[in-house]
Amino acid sequence: MWTDEVFAATFAVQPLFELIVANLRFDAHPPLYHLQLHLWALISQSTHWLYLNSVAWSWVAVLALCRCSRDFLAPGAVIIATLLFAVMPVGVEWAHNLRMYGMMGFLSILIWYFCYRFFTQEDFHKPGLVVATLLLVITYSHVAGLLMLGYTGVYSLCIILQSRPDQARIWWWAKTYFVTGLLALPAAVNLLVRDTSFDAPLPSPDVIVKSLAYLIIGPATGGWVYAIVSIAAIFIIVGFGADSKIRALLLAFVATPVALGIIVSLVVQPTWTTRMLFMAPPALAIAAARGIFETGRVVGGLLGPLARQITVSCATVLIAIGLGAASFWAAENHRKPANYHAAAQEIRADLKKGDVILVPEAEAFWGVAWYLVGPNWGSPLEVQDQSPESVSEKWTKILDWLGPVSRARLHLEPRTRIVSYNGTDLIVGLSVSPLIDNAKRVWLVNYANNRHPYVRLSGFQECQRKAFGSLTVQLLTVSTSID
Repeated sequence: MWTDEVFAATFAVQPLFELIVANLRFDAHPPLYHLQLHLWALISQSTHWLYLNSVAWSWVAVLALCRCSRDFLAPGAVIIATLLFAVMPVGVEWAHNLRMYGMMGFLSILIWYFCYRFFTQEDFHKPGLVVATLLLVITYSHVAGLLMLGYTGVYSLCIILQSRPDQARIWWWAKTYFVTGLLALPAAVNLLVRDTSFDAPLPSPDVIVKSLAYLIIGPATGGWVYAIVSIAAIFIIVGFGADSKIRALLLAFVATPVALGIIVSLVVQPTWTTRMLFMAPPALAIAAARGIFETGRVVGGLLGPLARQITVSCATVLIAIGLGAASFWAAENHRKPANYHAAAQEIRADLKKGDVILVPEAEAFWGVAWYLVGPNWGSPLEVQDQSPESVSEKWTKILDWLGPVSRARLHLEPRTRIVSYNGTDLIVGLSVSPLIDNAKRVWLVNYANNRHPYVRLSGFQECQRKAFGSLTVQLLTVSTSID
């Protein structure tokens, strides 16, 4: 697991009340995804079982695309879109991450499907209520879920301009959208008490093009990658030009997120990351399938039905093989920003009784404890460093405002900063601990982030150091001076 996955795993195995409080205390994302993962973990708390939740969501998203694309594509194109989406490397990424992106992709497909149904079928009330419910579900699952309100609004405007629905339908939609926005306000307020800054590049033209290519082909590299991306992009453009329904999807769920990411990154702070474009791959798969069919139709009109079938088949097979190869590459070369499992193994291999393991950052401590002690190592609410160095200024004010009685009721009063393991002590926090002063050997696990610099311990000398992505494990021993 890497750090974001540690959040998910740690919260999932907590009791329900502590899960909600810990999620609100430590994570910028609302708790709905972690609540469903908690239910999943009732069967087993093993890491492999938790990962199967992501695999399940990624395949449910494929099935949803197969069903929902029938209103947008001919039957043959539906099969092509489903095939392309199933073999896209982004699905491998969703399945290999203990995160909510497979679930978010599934929800985004349902949102644009029922939104389209709202404006096109006779009885619009049921799909309208379904869209409102899905928007709230996605809003309370991920911070970017709030943005889906805007993207769906753009999509609605596109459909209104294309289909010219009656005023009663538009007015009902406006009222429902307004109420949905009000119900989503707590998620927006939640962001106000968060430090949402993270290291991200400015969206230069090169970065944007690479990000869009990543959505199609994933992290694979090589000349053949550019060929597959170029071919897929051509069919996506053809699909965009051939069908107004495809244009609405691409404008709302690809172009708008890209434009918003550029504006926010340039005006507010750099926030460009491909993970914020989770809603784009399904739309790209549908557009590519529509483009392949349109190209086949044009070729068939010039050379006959057989040429049409050959064109569609060859284009589909070529892109599917390319995407499949990229998916295998991504599965074999899956790289994560941090590797807590390997870091814990490094410590365990040379761990001795009396050693102290200091992990200053809370989320890194959870990850090391998960692999050293096990999923039931303890509670992130009970095991904390209460010092000002380890608590943000915003949360210090919130905790002071709550007072000791409310903090105790909400389990926000830490009991310790230490977890014992096989004669050793795991310590969390940035403040100095007396156990460090009395230790002969200290394992120091620093986690690279934009909040705090690396912790350094005076009076110790480094015996060994090893990096595991953004984690650095150091074995320190007491310095000896020679007179």
